[in-house]
Amino acid sequence: MPINLAHHLKISRHGVFYFRMAVPAALRPYIGKREIIKSLRTREPAAARKLAYTFASQTFAWFSTMAYDPKRFNPLDVSTFPTAKEIRPYDIDLARGILKSDGPDDHARMMEALAMMKSMPASQPVTAPAPAQWTEPTPAHTMTLSKALAAYLATIQNDKTRNATEREIKRFIECCGDVEIHKVSGVDVVNWNAKLLAGEPDKKRKAQAPRTADNSIQFLQGLLKWAQRKEYIHHSAKIVTEGKANLTKKQRTNATKGAEAFSAEQLVKIFETEMYKSFYGDNRSRYWFPLIALFTGMRKEEIAQLTPADIKAEYGSGVYYFDINRNWDKTTKTINALRYIPIHDTLMKLGFMDYVLSRRSAPTLFSDTGNAVSHAFIRYLEKIGVKDKDDKRRMVFHSFRDTFNNVLATPAFKVQERLRYALMGHSKEGDTNATNYTKQITVKENKECGIDFLVFEETVAGVTHRLDL
Repeated sequence: MPINLAHHLKISRHGVFYFRMAVPAALRPYIGKREIIKSLRTREPAAARKLAYTFASQTFAWFSTMAYDPKRFNPLDVSTFPTAKEIRPYDIDLARGILKSDGPDDHARMMEALAMMKSMPASQPVTAPAPAQWTEPTPAHTMTLSKALAAYLATIQNDKTRNATEREIKRFIECCGDVEIHKVSGVDVVNWNAKLLAGEPDKKRKAQAPRTADNSIQFLQGLLKWAQRKEYIHHSAKIVTEGKANLTKKQRTNATKGAEAFSAEQLVKIFETEMYKSFYGDNRSRYWFPLIALFTGMRKEEIAQLTPADIKAEYGSGVYYFDINRNWDKTTKTINALRYIPIHDTLMKLGFMDYVLSRRSAPTLFSDTGNAVSHAFIRYLEKIGVKDKDDKRRMVFHSFRDTFNNVLATPAFKVQERLRYALMGHSKEGDTNATNYTKQITVKENKECGIDFLVFEETVAGVTHRLDL
């Protein structure tokens, strides 16, 4: 049986070479498979050829040994290997021209071995070479984790993602050391994950839920993949974070329940006069946050960082609008969140512009943070029975944003999908004109074609009072 390396050497769709040899039909019932397949873990043709030759020689020798008595042979049990007495000796000495055999069966085996020897190149030894030792590939260039992190952070545009990435990777460095990035091992990831799940009381860090720990691992994986693209990790090396998640994809999907939109009945309950007064009291931020979110779909962070200067009037039409921007160190979730949102007539009737004038000398329009108002609002929802205490996600402040989106998506209103995406601060895949679309048409058109369809008169009927300014 000639050893054909070209036949045994294959390449996967990922560019990685692998070895494949068919099992002789007579041995398949005993080996339990039709083929022997083994990844060579390299994309280099020269290295692949050497490894393939090694595996071909070893596998062929295994088949030959096994063929003498396959029913008794076990490659994992040395005691089942053939002994000198069980193998009839034939003698081949090509240099002296000697060919000896003992009987017809021995002669047949001798001729088979002679044919195999003749099929091999003269420069190659007949005996199988020693098994090849696998070594982890080393990249041409490398850097430490801390230096790689600094370079990687510069590529992340979203402030929130960038800050979270920096925080989690620094915790990993604190746990496993500032090693060269290609030397980060799977054991390092496992140890770090164990610390995340157990918590670190001495550093006042609480134990993380499995899903939260998986998020931390994802930040590290993003850095490692970036390093591999930049060739600080060898292109054939496996990313060590893969397969280390605590939850399966199905488990993560089941655990991730997004915010749900409020129903009309729930909105009426939220804005009922006396109950709503009990929520905001004399706190102006609590009064305006829910109303602005309902009529604009803005995120709590976007509302919290508004300044008096962000409330503008369009030249010519005089229509007032919110200018969501990144001026003065403000941040947005994505670049698509930069947009103009017309101010709804209901907000004007409730005295919003008077409130803006009262804050004209203040650095921000509201004194409270988005999280502070959001947490207070969740407690309010629980108090009035809109939210179950055991429901940690579905009914929250962000539900106003889903309500806004659902109303604009109502087919009867015929709001352009591109306008709805733009007002929400989203980008529509494949539509390069969707970005900043609210700035490509007039604010008046934004209002008439989108915002004016938000009819919540009955919903906010309880909010007929205005705050004392």
